Amino acid sequence: MPSDEQLASALVAGAAGGAAGTTALNAVTYLDMAVRGRSTSSAPGDSIEALVSRTGLRIPGEEDTRKNRVAGLGGFFLGDHSGSRVAR
Repeated sequence: MPSDEQLASALVAGAAGGAAGTTALNAVTYLDMAVRGRSTSSAPGDSIEALVSRTGLRIPGEEDTRKNRVAGLGGFFLGDHSGSRVAR
């Protein structure tokens, strides 16, 4: 069984590796968007819209405010869900 110090060290190393990977992925993604002149993906927001329509939930706000909320929820929900699936 690992000691508390070994566990803490492994957790810090894992968090640092995850942060470095996320930073690299974001940098490459935004560079690709700039070079190709493409916008962000609508897939996360589309997934949230489908979930909302199936569950009867309501996302408040007028046009732009609601769109921003849907986009934010899409990134959060899909990113969190994907990470939890990989962790299993």
